[in-house]
Amino acid sequence: NTPEIILLYSQILGMDYPWEKYAQVVVKDYVSGAMENTSATIHGDFVQRTSRELLDGDYEDVIAHELFHHWFGDYVTCESWANLPLNESFATYGEYLWIEHKHGHDAAEQHGYESMMGYFSEARLKNEDLIRFVYADKEDMFDAHSYNKGGRVLHMLRYLVGDSAFFESLNVYLTDNALQDAEIHHLRLAFEKVTGQDLNWFFNQWFLNSGHPVLEITYFFDEERGQQILVRQTQGAEESDVFQLPLAIDIHVGDEVMRMNEFMTEQEEVFTYPLAQPASWINVDADHTLLAQKQDNRPDEWWTLQFRNSQNYLDRLEALEMWSTLVTDTLTPLTLEALQDPFWNIRMIGLNQLELAYDLPIEALDLLRVLAKADEKTQVRGKALVLMATFFPNQTSEELYVDAITKEQSYVVIAAGLKGLSILNLERAITMASTLEAERNFAIISAVAGLYEESGNKNKHAYFKQTLAALSGYEQYLFMRNYTGYLAGQENAALVDAVAGIESVGRNASLWWNRLAAYQALEQILGQLDARKAGLQEADEKAQIEGYIDGIQTTIVSMKKAEKDGQLLKVLEER
Repeated sequence: NTPEIILLYSQILGMDYPWEKYAQVVVKDYVSGAMENTSATIHGDFVQRTSRELLDGDYEDVIAHELFHHWFGDYVTCESWANLPLNESFATYGEYLWIEHKHGHDAAEQHGYESMMGYFSEARLKNEDLIRFVYADKEDMFDAHSYNKGGRVLHMLRYLVGDSAFFESLNVYLTDNALQDAEIHHLRLAFEKVTGQDLNWFFNQWFLNSGHPVLEITYFFDEERGQQILVRQTQGAEESDVFQLPLAIDIHVGDEVMRMNEFMTEQEEVFTYPLAQPASWINVDADHTLLAQKQDNRPDEWWTLQFRNSQNYLDRLEALEMWSTLVTDTLTPLTLEALQDPFWNIRMIGLNQLELAYDLPIEALDLLRVLAKADEKTQVRGKALVLMATFFPNQTSEELYVDAITKEQSYVVIAAGLKGLSILNLERAITMASTLEAERNFAIISAVAGLYEESGNKNKHAYFKQTLAALSGYEQYLFMRNYTGYLAGQENAALVDAVAGIESVGRNASLWWNRLAAYQALEQILGQLDARKAGLQEADEKAQIEGYIDGIQTTIVSMKKAEKDGQLLKVLEER
């Protein structure tokens, strides 16, 4: 889809791709994920997938991100690290624009929501200005503020000025600053030139300040005044903490909906609407454009009405997730309905809620069968297969899972078939797993290794040793966990036999965190041997294990002496 992505960006920006060619180079174990070198982007090898792997997902967001940089970051670049969001916020929002164009509004909103959640997670630990002039190291700028928060701020700006003005302003910014360095005020001036508005308040608030609004929303109905909505900003008590917020409020009365566009400027405001009767339900920030956290004190039944009546994906997501916090010991009223939602992630969340239930009503089985056999998303099909085996083992045929393992093309579905079969018939699953040992796809490797780890089969050590040696990158890091879990149930000889392969990773893996995983694995082996020694009475057996321990400790010391990576050595010293 790369040519189509280039065409999309050229069209919406009103500026053709500005370089003579575009190459994409895949580099094994590339430490930075991807890099937008002008006209020749480098990608980590994770983006290169077979046609079968593409059934389970792609990395179009990464492809799109690096391509948008060729306008924002290469054609016009930030004049300092402090202004890095001029590069990374735009590239992050480029992902949204591509997904919206190619896969629809629901898919784009899901992507944007996940990005926003990434920022909120980081904001619990640090709170920085988006454009910041004080930082310990330039690498500190490459965070969920510069990427995730900045992308959502651009999304708010788009909704504030409208699509036409937004994309025209981007064209002016690129044209006026072509092949030059820029800072945040160049972007503001471009938007002011197009819109005729003073946007200092927006840029000061979102780019040159820190934090985000936290809103508490409460509803009242008064026979004299009508419907009232109290919105409080709770993120801080100082005047400087108050955000100016455009609020789109949808008021539903029966089958009618009224859109009220408000502008909040105070820490606490009451919005009043002269209705003769209470609203059926109300939706504050109805388009879900605000970068804000909300405590919405609405009646529980409003969440159900929102889920059942809204075409907005984020409305349905919000309602489904809120109901899961209201009901903890049983299924929510919406869970089974979610399995029939038009967007796959709502169906997936419904399945995740089913997984937490104590038991399921029989009507869930028919819904699971439909998803397992025909859902367009392989992750949904796989999850449904596992849940059928988990909750309805007596009504589920083993052959369904054997067919999934032997006839499906999707690796995710094959792995789920193996997991489901292990629930129904563990021995048969182990036999089927042996036919998959040559597969190099990590979903299959993880499923097979997990099954062997769970079963503790003593005949599968060779599989773990061979697979560990064949893997690299993050897959090798993850696999090490399965390996150490498997070894925990093995005899002493197997623990000692594992040391050489783990030592090889600790000395030779190109990524330092893989080498760290090797140290951790050796330490776990030491701990197991030491615990076993403590339970022995025979002096000869104790001496044998002490010999094993001395040998592994010598190996670890030797590995540390040979290690050159300062970051890893620092981590090892702190352990």
